[in-house]
Amino acid sequence: MGPESPSHSDANPPTLAAIGDRLSANYGDDVLVSHYDDDTEMTPMLSVTVNGGRTRAEVLRDAFEFERQTAVRVSSVHRHRIVLREA
Repeated sequence: MGPESPSHSDANPPTLAAIGDRLSANYGDDVLVSHYDDDTEMTPMLSVTVNGGRTRAEVLRDAFEFERQTAVRVSSVHRHRIVLREA
């Protein structure tokens, strides 16, 4: 089962970089997290490449939890990649 959701206050929600750090810490070598800063109209974004199966489901569940709790949204889900963007 996936890790617990991070604690934060509504006044200080985690940034995309912090979310990426959390996912990297929780899933280790099972994910590759790439954070892209505000350099194009498509960014900032967080791209999470997942080594499939159970880990993908857990990371996706966490991503949607971040979406419910913070100002990010899951903008696309591919077979091995999940993309989060600032809302």
